[in-house]
Amino acid sequence: MVFRDRELVDVSAYFAQVDIKTELTLCARYERAVFEMLLEHIEQQNQPLPNVQPSDIDEVVKFDRIRGWVNELESAGQLIRGAKIQAWLILEKCW
Repeated sequence: MVFRDRELVDVSAYFAQVDIKTELTLCARYERAVFEMLLEHIEQQNQPLPNVQPSDIDEVVKFDRIRGWVNELESAGQLIRGAKIQAWLILEKCW
């Protein structure tokens, strides 16, 4: 799955408000950023995602969206380690 401009937000108005001058004005939404990290570490490197657990970010990240993208890639035969990515997305809170 190639995202291209999908799930990117133009933050140029925010940068202008806080007087930040940069040519880079697109930012990945949380879900895209997490998905790309999962693809990089789990799918491509076959390594666990370092220093981040789902419970660290579950208040701001919609994991169902990421699960949907994983399902799409699995259905298309484009993921080798989709089950490992899905396993990471399971929220387990320890109290």
